[in-house]
Amino acid sequence: MAQRYNLDPDVDRPGRHTYYFPNWNVVLWRGTVSDKDGDQGYIFDSVSLHAPGYCDVKALAYVREKGGLPPLPTAKG
Repeated sequence: MAQRYNLDPDVDRPGRHTYYFPNWNVVLWRGTVSDKDGDQGYIFDSVSLHAPGYCDVKALAYVREKGGLPPLPTAKG
């Protein structure tokens, strides 16, 4: 997805458990990640499609910080 939609590879890099795409209101989650051939980790266990404003912004910021990801850009309106 990162390659196809020209997303920042430092943010949406392979090998993570959770991916959040705020512009699409989509969260992908998987419980297992592995780089080894034949190991589980290429399939997502959960896909969340949600309404704008559904995610807790403070919790999301905390998770991103702990995962070493930059903060999401703030919405301008």
